[in-house]
Amino acid sequence: MAAESSLPGAGAGGGFGGIGGIGGAGGCGGARGCAGQPNACDIGYGGNGGAGGNGGNGGSGGQGAAGLAQDFYLSSSSTAPTLSSFRSVDEPKIFIRYTGCTEKTVQLWTDASGYIVWFFGPGSNPPTAIGDTVTTRYTTLGRKSLSLIVNGQTYTFYEFLDLRDDGTGTNPTFTQSTDTICLGGQVTFTSSLGGAQNYLWDFGGGAPPISGPLDQIAQPTFTVAGTFIVRHQTYSPCCGWSDPYRDTIVVLPTPPPILTIQTSTGSTQTCAGDPVIFTAQTQNFAPNPTITWQVNGNPAGSGPTFILSNPQPGDQVQAIAIGNTPCSRGQPIGSNTITLTVHPRPQIQPLAVGCFTISGNLVPGDLITLSATATGGTPPYTFYWDLGDGRGATGNPATVLYPIAGTYQVRLTVVDANGCTSSNTAACETTLVVAYRPVASFSATPLQGCPPLVVSFTNQSIYANAYLWDFGDGSPTSTQPDPVHIYTTSGEYTVTLYAISAGANDTSIVQNQVVVYPVPTADFSVFPPILYEADTAFFVSQAQGATSWLWLFGDPMNPGASSTVSNPSYYYAQPGRYTVTLIVSNLYGCRDTLVKPDAVIKLPNPAPTALGTFSRESVRVWPNPFTEKLQVSLASEALLILYDSHGKRVWVGNLSKGVHILSFETLPTGLYFMQIGPWTVKIHKIG
Repeated sequence: MAAESSLPGAGAGGGFGGIGGIGGAGGCGGARGCAGQPNACDIGYGGNGGAGGNGGNGGSGGQGAAGLAQDFYLSSSSTAPTLSSFRSVDEPKIFIRYTGCTEKTVQLWTDASGYIVWFFGPGSNPPTAIGDTVTTRYTTLGRKSLSLIVNGQTYTFYEFLDLRDDGTGTNPTFTQSTDTICLGGQVTFTSSLGGAQNYLWDFGGGAPPISGPLDQIAQPTFTVAGTFIVRHQTYSPCCGWSDPYRDTIVVLPTPPPILTIQTSTGSTQTCAGDPVIFTAQTQNFAPNPTITWQVNGNPAGSGPTFILSNPQPGDQVQAIAIGNTPCSRGQPIGSNTITLTVHPRPQIQPLAVGCFTISGNLVPGDLITLSATATGGTPPYTFYWDLGDGRGATGNPATVLYPIAGTYQVRLTVVDANGCTSSNTAACETTLVVAYRPVASFSATPLQGCPPLVVSFTNQSIYANAYLWDFGDGSPTSTQPDPVHIYTTSGEYTVTLYAISAGANDTSIVQNQVVVYPVPTADFSVFPPILYEADTAFFVSQAQGATSWLWLFGDPMNPGASSTVSNPSYYYAQPGRYTVTLIVSNLYGCRDTLVKPDAVIKLPNPAPTALGTFSRESVRVWPNPFTEKLQVSLASEALLILYDSHGKRVWVGNLSKGVHILSFETLPTGLYFMQIGPWTVKIHKIG
């Protein structure tokens, strides 16, 4: 702008002026007058002139002092004048930058130094300021005088600036849709002034600036995180750019939340039946987000860790977390998806008993071979043996030994090419009892006797935990430690004891240990089978193996009647039925007893036979014993019957009175009974 001189100094007071005349009517205003230009900013509408006042009588003025004048500049640019621009250095130089509008910032500064106080005059806000560079603004139009006190010296600048335009309402404010936004988010800013000639938005570097005549609303996208000062100005033809209105926007630096999952092993391959543990890792979340798990799209669990207890081939596992940061709150954040490969497990093939083949003696220090068969899974297989004593072995077969006796739980684990372990490892555990070699030994008592012979066996074996007895008589074996056995048949018996431990066995054999003596067999016959009152009963022993005999004749008339000869005779005085007992013994003292009820039946004497009547004295038989021939003398005719010792009839004939020579050459030697009529004669054939 062109420079204007300051006013000259004041003169002395004049006299009273005269009465002024009546003022005339005002003419049309300037550029905004009757045919004004709407964009002319410096001239208002003209008004009607008022009546002129009466002019007063003016007195003679005194000689005015020379006024101090210097050039100054009104400039809206940022280029300050230099000291060389001024002609006087008598007072501080001041500078001003303003638009000439009210309600606009007026910036003032001075080249003075020290303690400086400004007074801006009526209509200013603030009215005072301290410092070499200050600002104020005016709410009223017109020329404004101001004062400057520098280190106690006052300097007054009259009508130093001129406010010619009304800037009321040209300073905008703005509203914003939020004061905090996430990185990459968009905010809506709305200016309070509509219809401005131009709008300027500066976002402090958080987003590119926006300007233009249609940008009352700005919607920038913030691509830089931080706290930014947003400045907004509008442009008016008279007052230029408004003072900036400022507010703050916070752009959070939080990047988008990320959720990833993985297995605890880091592998997507597993074995059938093996639980798979999944863990979730979160990035850019607030603590403890809500995490849910899905298997094949179906809800399966919640929490930062998930265990899939029975995975199936092709199972797809994914986690979903709910955003809990200001930038993601309530949003579902999906993880990566893991597809599982599930390998079948190998299996140890069961045997008839257990799953292992064990060969060798289970005794300390002896080599034992363990072997098994595996199927399924993916060959080749690796066999791991847990020997149950803190040691292990590998291979199939595996050859091991146990240094000390004990009970060991052996477990086999088969691992295939995919690292899958055998599914029936636990079911195939086997208990091995490693024991010292047993030593079989025993004693028995009694060692001989008659049957039934009761023999008690005493087990004297060591290092055995099971026993098997063979008594040598074909009877069932026994597993009792100390059995008792009854021998019922005579003979010599070899007894065998098997002493058994978990890993070995031993045998003790005693040849002909038990001798069971033979037992005689009691048997006899009575002749004649039917007795009469005059007959004597002849008893013939048919016992086998007997060396002594005891006959009890069972005669109640003679209770003590007995005999110890092999073939006794006894006369029963009364007809009746008699029970006879034979007790036989042998050299070993073994006995047998035969009791025959009604062995003797005695009847009254019969009536005389048709062959005649004779007495015992009328019959003679000689020689007795005989060799080949036997002579019989009869006093009368009679029927003769010859029986052997078993009661078998071997000869029958009717003999007449007289002497008869009977030839029995073909008969074997032994005892015979000849019945002649009612009488019986015992005879012996010898030679």
